[in-house]
Amino acid sequence: MKTLLTRLGQLSIALALSTVLPGCGASSADVTGSALGIDFSNVKAVYFGGPYVVLTTTDDIDCEAISFVRTTYEEGVAPTTDAVELVQFTYVSTDVVEGSKSIAQTDAEVTSLVLATDGTQLDFDRATAGAITIDTLNDEKSATGSFESVTFADGSISGDFTAEWCRNLRDR
Repeated sequence: MKTLLTRLGQLSIALALSTVLPGCGASSADVTGSALGIDFSNVKAVYFGGPYVVLTTTDDIDCEAISFVRTTYEEGVAPTTDAVELVQFTYVSTDVVEGSKSIAQTDAEVTSLVLATDGTQLDFDRATAGAITIDTLNDEKSATGSFESVTFADGSISGDFTAEWCRNLRDR
């Protein structure tokens, strides 16, 4: 009986820590909307690092697999041989920073694009409006935040996220 009570106590502590420490080694997102024909309601992973926050709907993608992320892309030229769908937020500073920032197509503190590649061709669209807020930022650990009314040519997305740090996301 004592062992059972000890295990229940340990489980209670673990559950309490998981609610107090969101994002420690895990990522999640609650997103509504679509862009570039991609439904972002089923985000699989969220990463941040360098000047980027990246949300992907691609199954089984890890930090190493998104090392291709960069500030600019060439239409039609795939940056990776993997099939990937993602939305990317890029800060003009060298790092993601806490606070609210407006998103615009050019001359903004943050730009955003939605990207889809089948590994041979690339299609992407830049956001024309919106905002992103980083609520908490734990360097090389986690970030929490939200984005609102990020508008693309064929849709918009909004949502909340917890991102895990990715050492492979850095300015190129």
